[in-house]
Amino acid sequence: MAHSQLPYARLVSLDSRLEQAAARPVIVPETIACDRGKVFLSDTFLSACQTLGISVQPARALTPTDKAIVERTFASVNSLLCQHLAGYTGRSVAHRGADVEADAVWAVADLQDLLDEWVVVGWQNRPHEGLRHPALPASSSRRTRCTPL
Repeated sequence: MAHSQLPYARLVSLDSRLEQAAARPVIVPETIACDRGKVFLSDTFLSACQTLGISVQPARALTPTDKAIVERTFASVNSLLCQHLAGYTGRSVAHRGADVEADAVWAVADLQDLLDEWVVVGWQNRPHEGLRHPALPASSSRRTRCTPL
């Protein structure tokens, strides 16, 4: 919250859920690499980035490899979280449930809270083969957890 213009202390006193805000990751980007979607090239988005001192680097058209890390992260969020939510529509008709519209019961604020909790609890603490202490080698079958600092 150090980079935020919000009155953090006052907000915490109004909403006890904000006490956990310190456990949530805070990212202050210098550059945003984005696709050429209208949302990312809109005057509003570009002026907000300029106000915050963030440069925008549009990726080449139809080249997801220009932002491979983001694409892989979205795929992980989709496969590890979204597919387990009621109302999930999948990537195609073949992956959809029988009555998706009736199951879609999430408000945007509820989804944001769920995603925030999942990032801290599910994403940052999931077992991962590539994470281990260099002085404590482990067999490939042993899994360690990524824990936030």
